[in-house]
Amino acid sequence: MRNIILAALTALTLGTQVNSETLTRVDVNGKGILVIADFFTKGTAERVDNFLIMNPDIKEVAFNSLGGSAAEGVDLADVLYDHNIKATVNTGYACLSACAYAFIGASDLRINGVVGFHNAHLPYSELIQVPKEQLVNISIHMGSIATSHFVRNGFIIELPIVISAFTSKDQYIVFNNTDDLWDFVAGDTVESLFDNVVDDNWLDQHLWDSTRLVAEGYIDD
Repeated sequence: MRNIILAALTALTLGTQVNSETLTRVDVNGKGILVIADFFTKGTAERVDNFLIMNPDIKEVAFNSLGGSAAEGVDLADVLYDHNIKATVNTGYACLSACAYAFIGASDLRINGVVGFHNAHLPYSELIQVPKEQLVNISIHMGSIATSHFVRNGFIIELPIVISAFTSKDQYIVFNNTDDLWDFVAGDTVESLFDNVVDDNWLDQHLWDSTRLVAEGYIDD
């Protein structure tokens, strides 16, 4: 069961994963920035951790990734938190799927491109091997992991609920500015976002599929 769940957390965002992440240091106005691009694979979080240890002056990462292993995304969020890192998605770039899960672990968030969340999923080759009686338990466990991840990174429970209810392998809840995401950050007061924020108009603006991401220039066709 544990191996099946770990496989489920290897949520490939689009197509076949071919490139592991690339880590590149750039210096802008005397400030070191780590650019994390391409796909998250086994060991991504550890490699980023080691990079930051070797470059302690770096306090910002810039993401350009379509996702990969959701488990690595969750672990990378912890790495960013431990190093007190600011995370940025620059204009014209995307941080999707596992990348989005990593993004929210940073101490400060800036979205000028797009950040897109969706449900982790089993590749079809793995899915057909799962006994039907185990699918429900796997789904519950995956949902619990995702909900816990959002809550412990300061977000209210409505965000993973919305993601669970409306997204799929090819559909994302997308944020294209920082203020939009802040609607889901936990505060001193609790109110239902389903009554005040998340309505049909909100979904029309935030529920994107890969066709729209291509049309907007964030991913290749």
